[in-house]
Amino acid sequence: MTNTIEPEPAWPPAWPVTTDQLVAWINDYAQALAAGDVDPGALLEQFAHARAIARATAGIEEWLLLACREAGISLPDLAERIARHPSTEQRRRYVTGPRDRVERLLRDFDSADGRLAALLRALDTSVEHDQAATQPDPDPTTN
Repeated sequence: MTNTIEPEPAWPPAWPVTTDQLVAWINDYAQALAAGDVDPGALLEQFAHARAIARATAGIEEWLLLACREAGISLPDLAERIARHPSTEQRRRYVTGPRDRVERLLRDFDSADGRLAALLRALDTSVEHDQAATQPDPDPTTN
């Protein structure tokens, strides 16, 4: 009998969608759109879905930005991630961006936890709205 050691769960968990998956989906959808295989209703639904995802990911970014600052990550380190490998001179200029964003966010939210709570409330509202939009009207004569 051999002892099987269960692997520990990976932490942090992987993002639900990778950039590669997103690019593949965009290319596939663009081809279908160019071929005329997407009806206007489906296109409108995809647009609404993309807007909801954009709002959610923007909220996640703001929450993580505040969490980074609360964890002691420096503005130059944040600027480097925002600017995607800039030179030292460019990085100095980019520091004002994260600093200004952190200051703005702290005016609106007490902390990363405050931003997270607001994000989750917004997402719950968005899910409820999406579910209501997909439910059939119980009395079609009321339209």
